Amino acid sequence: MPCRHGTADRHPSFRMARVILVATSGATLFSCRVAIDATAPLGNYPLSCSSASAADGEGVPQPAICTPGTVIVQNRLPGDCNGDGVVTIDELIRGVNISLDILPLSVCPAFDTNFDGKVTIDELIAAVNVALTT
Repeated sequence: MPCRHGTADRHPSFRMARVILVATSGATLFSCRVAIDATAPLGNYPLSCSSASAADGEGVPQPAICTPGTVIVQNRLPGDCNGDGVVTIDELIRGVNISLDILPLSVCPAFDTNFDGKVTIDELIAAVNVALTT
């Protein structure tokens, strides 16, 4: 399934989200950006899947499973885990723990501002700057 970037990438009435399909080995199998209506309330929404199929480079079917997940609609403030418009000390600590692999990114995806699945020093600094100004 191709991933297309359309006018929603630049349209102010949409928020962009990135969907990533990851293998059990940790390798990214598929990544796609999707548009979410900008008026959608912040929160967690179930992401369901009905079937999975995969094939190798020669078209030979390979085993695949489909696991439901969650789409998280959040604001764009780095480090604002609960979406209240403020970054607090406990949220900053959460971000440090995510960057050290003590906590999973799913506890606060607001730190991953470039959507690469990691929390880096520059993302922590951005969150600290928000904390100092909110």
